[in-house]
Amino acid sequence: MTVIKQITRKQHYVPRFYLKSWLIPGLDKVWTYDLYHNKIKNLSPSSIVFENYYYEHDRDFPDNSIEDVLKKMEDKTAPILQEMNSIVQQHPNFSQEKQLTRALQDFLVEEKRKQIKEFAAYQYLRIPGAMERKAYELIPAKIPDEELREQLKPANFVTTGFDYVRNKFFQKLRMLLSCSFDYEFLTSDWPCFDFMHSPYAPALGVDIGNSRGVFLIFPLLPRVLLTLFSRSISPGVLSPPEPIVRPISAGEVRNTNTLTIQQARRWVIYNKNVDFVLKVARNS
Repeated sequence: MTVIKQITRKQHYVPRFYLKSWLIPGLDKVWTYDLYHNKIKNLSPSSIVFENYYYEHDRDFPDNSIEDVLKKMEDKTAPILQEMNSIVQQHPNFSQEKQLTRALQDFLVEEKRKQIKEFAAYQYLRIPGAMERKAYELIPAKIPDEELREQLKPANFVTTGFDYVRNKFFQKLRMLLSCSFDYEFLTSDWPCFDFMHSPYAPALGVDIGNSRGVFLIFPLLPRVLLTLFSRSISPGVLSPPEPIVRPISAGEVRNTNTLTIQQARRWVIYNKNVDFVLKVARNS
């Protein structure tokens, strides 16, 4: 008997399991802020941040080879984030900060930290915005158009990009988890990105892990921000064990949310209907 493989048509570049952490209570929907059309709607995570056959080498003859790699990674990551979210929800008050810190440090053993870093590495690369940014960075290289299109094809960019950044994420980057007790982080269609305190943006994939001034931020859960930063520290300074867990102030949450909105390509996602998202986007 021949088994016909199911081919996924709607291929999400921000996974649905991740977006479901931002579901509106009691609904299978999230609040979405469409920056293209200046509109606010509540939509299902399955109906946004996807393109048909996005990761296929040949969209006329899809085989899901890249989609299968991503699904395998997502299936390993989803239960870790679900359990993390459960731990965080059990500690809603700032007075429980020490208990939450211990619980997360005990939970995030090396294997789970590695899985979260793998998730972050793929999410850093797999979105349209990253490929557009890399195309802009490569303009001075004067690569022939056909060769550049092939390099930046999602199926190729995700696999070669992950091979390039893999060791940086696993060996050169340290994990910091910032936990909020007052306000929540929002997310977007470009949720995992790097930045530095400079007028010049770091080169995608090049500076991360190599420069002490470049940080990668990723709202992992509504109350947890993942920051990855260079392992290099001053000689003689003892390095605290991973993961480093700390509380984050309301002001820092607002600043992070502003960065996330400014980085978004089209969609900003939240579990509440608020008006500041479009205001920030209009002023950016």
